[in-house]
Amino acid sequence: MASPQRYRRRGRGAAEFAELSGYRVEGAQAEFAVDVTAIDLGDVAMWRLHLTPVQATIADVLPGELETVQVLSTVSGTMTVRIAGISHELTPGSYLLFDPRRPHDVSSADETTSFLYSVRRSAVEPIIREFPLRVDADPVYSRALRALVTSVLDSERDYSGPGAGNLRIAIESALLASIAEAVGRFRATTSEGGDRFLVLIEGARQIIAGEFADRSLSATTLARRLSVSRSLLHRAFESVGMTPAVELRNARARHARHLLATGDSPTQRRAAARASGFASVTSMLAAIEALGRD
Repeated sequence: MASPQRYRRRGRGAAEFAELSGYRVEGAQAEFAVDVTAIDLGDVAMWRLHLTPVQATIADVLPGELETVQVLSTVSGTMTVRIAGISHELTPGSYLLFDPRRPHDVSSADETTSFLYSVRRSAVEPIIREFPLRVDADPVYSRALRALVTSVLDSERDYSGPGAGNLRIAIESALLASIAEAVGRFRATTSEGGDRFLVLIEGARQIIAGEFADRSLSATTLARRLSVSRSLLHRAFESVGMTPAVELRNARARHARHLLATGDSPTQRRAAARASGFASVTSMLAAIEALGRD
């Protein structure tokens, strides 16, 4: 393996981004500014980008990068990537995997810190067959991965020593595990429903994320809001090993668990149950326990 190379660059304009990432950037607005920390580990290259409000078109990449897949993970703010006429809004914690040879537009209304990984196509081809694909990564894997990458990018350590190969393997393994987990849980099969299932699941999750505290929200009301039958919505979630009811229960349980992290008295339990949409403390505690088993 070649010795890893590290880059640190702070600048204003598309040139700095292009120099470090290998992208050719067209049509970048004047305020396109980037704060880049990058490290090249051979099979895996990583860039951490802090972008000001930005809108730019990424035209292509250098020949050496053509056999890679890009994995974009936002950790704060929201970014929109438009590929082949389809917009993908990336909220914190989500990934977008895509073929970098396709021109795409990148835009962000607010300051956004993001990670951009470059991984050999052969490493993920058995997992990902279609590009682009937006997946919401499992929080355990994505949190561990971001912590690992952050420690690498923040450290002043020289990674060209004997341990560099082990570091590359660790990062690549964590990244591929995150992708595999995310795709395995959240990608609908193409045998039935296909893209429609993905749209229904995404729509249901958006409603749940904003309204889980409403005790009247249920699988039936979700289906009604999405203008489909309850059975069709159930089949969509079944294709990813889930049900609408469990998805809603888990969202409420995660919120309740967060609230109870600051205190677990009977009064706090009752308040957490109400704020999370549970009918009782008993049902809340059962849901939290089930969340831990899943």
